[in-house]
Amino acid sequence: MTMTDLVLVIGRGVREHALAWKLSQSPLIKHVYVSPGNAGTHTTSKFYNCVFQFSCRTYHLKEAGIDCFGPCQKAAQIEASKEFAKFFMDKYEIPTARWKSFKSAKEAQDHILNAPYDALVVKASGLVAGKGVIVGKDKEAAFKAVETLKQDKGLSASSDIIVIE
Repeated sequence: MTMTDLVLVIGRGVREHALAWKLSQSPLIKHVYVSPGNAGTHTTSKFYNCVFQFSCRTYHLKEAGIDCFGPCQKAAQIEASKEFAKFFMDKYEIPTARWKSFKSAKEAQDHILNAPYDALVVKASGLVAGKGVIVGKDKEAAFKAVETLKQDKGLSASSDIIVIE
């Protein structure tokens, strides 16, 4: 294998940080750029945060002869939709918490009131930058969490579907 001068990791989250960190350990890679990066992605001499404007999709990069990898749009649903991820885990018998999904706040709250357990996790199904998961220590807190997710204008379509575990 030959050494490469640089690798670009696109993202700002913990997964991108972990990927950049592991890539930086390779003797085959000189520099790892992370766009836009985060406070942790400048912790080694091989990490560089940068702002890189891009509008290419993986297949565009491949067509241009640039080596790249990433999930296709269909595979990315496992990250973009908690409901999709739960159906996927059930289908392939991947262990996960008991769950149900709801479009209606009333149906979600009825489920909470009738659930055979007290501690519930309430999630907006869509992407919400870490703000759409509320751990209810009891049924009352979970009940209020549904209201919060449904009423928060910043979450908009991300909380059209509520997942309760």
